[in-house]
Amino acid sequence: MRKYGLIKLGLAAVMLTSASAASEGADVSGGPAYLPPAPPLPFVYNWTGFYAGAHGGVGWSDGDGGGSAGFIGGGQVGFNYQINQWVLGVEGDFAGTTIKDSVSATVIGPGVVITGNAEASLDWVSTLAPRVGYAFNNWLVYGKVGGA
Repeated sequence: MRKYGLIKLGLAAVMLTSASAASEGADVSGGPAYLPPAPPLPFVYNWTGFYAGAHGGVGWSDGDGGGSAGFIGGGQVGFNYQINQWVLGVEGDFAGTTIKDSVSATVIGPGVVITGNAEASLDWVSTLAPRVGYAFNNWLVYGKVGGA
């Protein structure tokens, strides 16, 4: 009996060892794999659409009358369309100014002295221009060429 008891114990040990090896193999090859969640998609700024804005500042003339400074202010409107990193658009702006300048001239001839004064003012400025730019997420570097 002792001989059969050792054989049974040996068989039990072999079965337990092989059962654990088989269960590990099932987990590795056939079970559902754990995948970490996908990283969130990065936010990419989209420049497509209409926009409007205001601007203001100081301008000056540099004429012979000594020049003068004045206020300049207005607004702009436009539309952009983004294709990958490239941004195409059109922009129009209008600004009123208070820039003025004057000049005086004197002509001296034989027995005659003539003096004249002239004044010029820049009342407004307006432009309409196409734009081409390159977007770096929320930065847009652009250039525009058009008529004023």
